[in-house]
Amino acid sequence: MSSNIYLTGFMGCGKSTIGFSLSKLTGKKFIDLDKFIVAETGRSIEEIFETDGEEFFRRIETDALSKIAEMKNLVVALGGGTVLTEQNAEICRKTGKTVFLQLSFETSYERIKSSGRPLVVNHTKEELRGIFEQRLPLYTKHSSVHIDADNSPFILAKEIKKRI
Repeated sequence: MSSNIYLTGFMGCGKSTIGFSLSKLTGKKFIDLDKFIVAETGRSIEEIFETDGEEFFRRIETDALSKIAEMKNLVVALGGGTVLTEQNAEICRKTGKTVFLQLSFETSYERIKSSGRPLVVNHTKEELRGIFEQRLPLYTKHSSVHIDADNSPFILAKEIKKRI
């Protein structure tokens, strides 16, 4: 089990929290892609979105993912939009397994509504629901394992380890 494990899903599904638990359980190093981008650029995700826009951010995200994918034995919490591009999905496919953490829109929204994330701040609840529904088939398509993420991080980490 030396290949990477990539966690994907909509904002608020628990990628970072579950990823941290999974890294402890598997002995793999944990990397949060968004935090990696912040460390690499010296700028917050919000600042990149505000100053340069989403398209620019997605290019930075692909570059960061490419760097991470060169490393081995990782658990990586992807951003909610990372696997929307075929290039990013292919990077994950070639270097590990992608796990889709499925959670209802309502549960995700309750977790993110006060988060200050760029997509949340700039969209209404119904617009976010539209984004969620648009992304759902891509999360499904680009993941080899699907997990119902409505449980405790430790239990979910054990389930992912068992299914990988």
